[in-house]
Amino acid sequence: MAALVPRWHNWEWNKQNHTVSSTNLIELAYSMVRDATQNVKQWRNGTQVLRWSAAGLLDAERRFHRIKGYRDIPMLAMRLRQHLQAVNREAVHIR
Repeated sequence: MAALVPRWHNWEWNKQNHTVSSTNLIELAYSMVRDATQNVKQWRNGTQVLRWSAAGLLDAERRFHRIKGYRDIPMLAMRLRQHLQAVNREAVHIR
């Protein structure tokens, strides 16, 4: 089981720990979509819903601030990929 837990040796996890361990960002985006679509009384079809939702998300995107440690995200993605490959190799050997 210990092999399944990735180790972040050189990556400053504390910068993003709060941001990625919370759903506040997602809830904020949904709340902004709700605000953008609250005055629409009659929805014509599904594509209209998608257009208004996309417009709300684009508006929300302009209001977001940068995530602390955002420059380290590519390094995190690379390490997660490496960890996943290692876990997959171990799983193949176990079979």
